[in-house]
Amino acid sequence: MSEHHITPLRTYLIIAASLLFLSGVTVWVSYIDLGSFNIVLAMLVATVKASLVAFFFMHLLWDDKKKSYNVFNVFNVFWNLCYYHYVRYSIQR
Repeated sequence: MSEHHITPLRTYLIIAASLLFLSGVTVWVSYIDLGSFNIVLAMLVATVKASLVAFFFMHLLWDDKKKSYNVFNVFNVFWNLCYYHYVRYSIQR
C-alpha cells in the first residue's frame, strides 16, 4: 500500500499568499516599460506560479520523482522556446 502525504494547512496558506504576491508582481511589472523584456519577465512570474501550483496543490513534490522530472522538462522546453523567440525577435529589430 502506498504511503499518503498530508500537507499542513500552514503550507497551503503560505503558497496561497505567495501566489497572491506574485499576481501583484505581475500587475506591477506590467506598468513598467522594459521593452521586449516585459514578456520574458511576465512569463517568468507565470512559470514560478505554475510551478508552485503543480508542486504543492497537485502534490507533485511528494509524488513519484519521474513525474516531477517530466514537469521540469516541460517547463524547460517552454523556456527554451521563449528564449529562442525572444532572441529571434531581438535580432530582427
